[in-house]
Amino acid sequence: MRRWLFAFSGVLSLSINAFCDSSIEGLLNTIEKKSDLSEKTKLENSGFSTIYTCNDLAMMQVRNLSDILKYTMDGYRTSRYGLPDPLTFGPVPFSSSLIRIFIDDQEITTAMYGSGMVILGDLDLGFADHIEVYNLSTSFAYSSEPTSVLIRIFSKKADRDGRGSFQSMVTSRGGSTQNVQYIGKENEIDYITRISASNDIRKEYETSKDDLNRDVKRYNVFTSIKDETQSILINASKTNKGGWLGPSMDASLDTSKITSEDAHLGYSKTFDDLKFSIAYDGLKDHTLYEDTPLFSYKGTPIRSIENKSHSSALSTELKYATQIGDHHLITGAKYRDKIINFDSVQMNGSDIPKSGLTRQSVGSLFVEDSYAFTDTLVGTLGVQNSHVNNNSGYDSEDVQMLRAGITYTNDHWTSKSFVFHTESYIEPYLIGSFYMKSAYPEKMTLDSIAQEFKYEEGPSLYEFFISYAWMQDAPFVNADLRVDTAKGITTHFSSYLQYTYNYEAMNKISLAYRYKEIDHAGYLKEFRNHQVVLRNQNRYRKFDFFEEMFVTRSEYYNDTGYDLTLGVRYNVSDHLIISLKGQNLLNKGEKQYMTRFDFSTMSSMETLSIPVQERIVMLGFEWLF
Repeated sequence: MRRWLFAFSGVLSLSINAFCDSSIEGLLNTIEKKSDLSEKTKLENSGFSTIYTCNDLAMMQVRNLSDILKYTMDGYRTSRYGLPDPLTFGPVPFSSSLIRIFIDDQEITTAMYGSGMVILGDLDLGFADHIEVYNLSTSFAYSSEPTSVLIRIFSKKADRDGRGSFQSMVTSRGGSTQNVQYIGKENEIDYITRISASNDIRKEYETSKDDLNRDVKRYNVFTSIKDETQSILINASKTNKGGWLGPSMDASLDTSKITSEDAHLGYSKTFDDLKFSIAYDGLKDHTLYEDTPLFSYKGTPIRSIENKSHSSALSTELKYATQIGDHHLITGAKYRDKIINFDSVQMNGSDIPKSGLTRQSVGSLFVEDSYAFTDTLVGTLGVQNSHVNNNSGYDSEDVQMLRAGITYTNDHWTSKSFVFHTESYIEPYLIGSFYMKSAYPEKMTLDSIAQEFKYEEGPSLYEFFISYAWMQDAPFVNADLRVDTAKGITTHFSSYLQYTYNYEAMNKISLAYRYKEIDHAGYLKEFRNHQVVLRNQNRYRKFDFFEEMFVTRSEYYNDTGYDLTLGVRYNVSDHLIISLKGQNLLNKGEKQYMTRFDFSTMSSMETLSIPVQERIVMLGFEWLF
C-alpha cells in the first residue's frame, strides 16, 4: 500500500498548475471564505458541511451523487435491488430514508420511501452549479426533517453560464449519455431547462443462471425558474433498470426488472421574513422477479413476486425567520400528506393480502434560536415535534428532534460542538411488509454528539471531526432473514482528519484519513473501516487534471481496496470541451458484499462481492452555443 501511495504522489508531483481567473461567485462568499466573522460564525453554525464549487464539479467530472457521497463517512452503496442506497442492509429494498436531497431549496422526496435518494441517486447532475453536503442534522433554515446526510444542489444561473449546451458521453462498457440544456435570464428571472437521456450499462455478474443485470436507462426533464423571492422547480424521469438481486436469496434469477416514473412540481415564495413552499412528488413503479425459487416464505417456495404501485406526497411548509436583539429565530410548521396505493401485489401469480396502509400524514412544528454571544460565538437550540398518523389501524405516534450546539470562529480557528436527538418514524413501504418481523416495528431513536475543529493559515486548511452515536431499536436481519429491531444499544463512532493545500486559485491537493466503527447490538459484532484518500485537482493552460486514490481497509471482511481515478478535461475553445475519466482503474477498489443462501440445502453460499465504484472509462464532449 505504501508503494502505491508513493507512486501516486509522484504522479501528482508532475502536475503543473497555473492561475485561473475564473469567477466563482456566490460560493466564494460562503463558509470557508467569509471575512465577516459574525456572518462566518452564523454560516458555520448551520451544520457540518462540505462544499463542492462549480469548478470542483467540473474538474472532478462529477456525473451523479455517487461521485460526491463516496467522500462522506457512510460512503456510497446500492441495495440488493440495484437502488442507490448508501445505508443499505439486508433484504430491504431501500434503507436511506434519512438522506435528504434538495434542489434549489426544494426537497425532492417520495411518499413510499421517504427520500428522493431512491430516484435521484443516479441522475445526471450536469445542471448543478454547486453542491453542499451536510453531515447529521442541520439548521432548520435548511431542513426540519430527521436527517443523517443533507444534500443541497443548486442549479446553474445565467450570470456565469448563460448559454446553451449539448453534451455527449460514451463509456467503455457501451453506455452513453446525451443532454441538451439552455440557461437564460429575462427581467431578473433566471431559468434553466434541460433534457437528458442516459443508458448506464454496468458490469454483469454471472451466477448459476443468466448474468445479473444492473443497467439503468433513464429519460429526464428538468426546469428551474427563480428570482430573488420565488422559484418554480419541475423534475420528471422515466426509468427502466435491471433489478439486480432483489429478493433472491441465492442471487440467481430468471427475471429481474424495475420500471418507474417520477415527477416533482414545487413552488416557493418569500415575503420578507416569511417563506411559503408547496410541492407535489409522485412515483409510479413496477417490479418483477422470477426464479426457482426466489426464497421460502412460511414454508412455501416463492418462484415469482410482482408489485405495481403508485404513490404521491403533497408537502407544504410555512417558515418565519426574524432577528430580535442577538437572537436569530426560526419557527415554522410543515405538513406532508402521503398517498400510497399498491395496485397489485402477487406471489407465484396469485394476489396476496396487502398491508392496508393507504395514507400517512406527518405534521410538524419547530423552533430554533441561535443566540450570538459575540461576533465569534453563537449558541443554538432547536426542537421539533412531529405527529405521524397512519390509517388502517396502524399505530400513530409522536416523534421528536432536538439540535443544540455552540460554534466559535476567529480569523484562523473554527470549533463546532453539537448534540442531537432524533426519533425516526416508519416509512410506508415497510409497514406491514413481509420483509419485517413486526407489522409496525419500534421507531429507532438516535442520540449523538459531534465535534469539529478547523484551522486555516494561508493556503493550508486542517480539519478534524469526531462523532459518537448510540441507537435504540436499531434494525438488523435476524436468523429468519427478517428485519427485526435490536434489543440493546448500537453504537456508531466515526472520525476523520484532513489536510487541504490550495496552491492556486482553483488548484488544490488534499489528504484525509477516516475511521468508522459500528458495534451492533443485533449482530453482536463490530465493524471497523479505515480509509485514506489522496486527491488533487489543478489547471494547466487549457487542461484540467484530476487524480485521486482511495485506500480502504475493512477489518470485518479482511479486505483492502485500492481505487485509482484519473481525469482530464481539454478546454479546446470557448465553445468546445473534451473530457476523459477513468475510475477504479486498477480494478481493486473497495467491495460491497451480498450474502447468499441456498434454500434447497438450507445452507449459506459464497458471498457475492462487487466493487463500490465500477471500473469504467468515460469519454465525452460538450458544445457550448
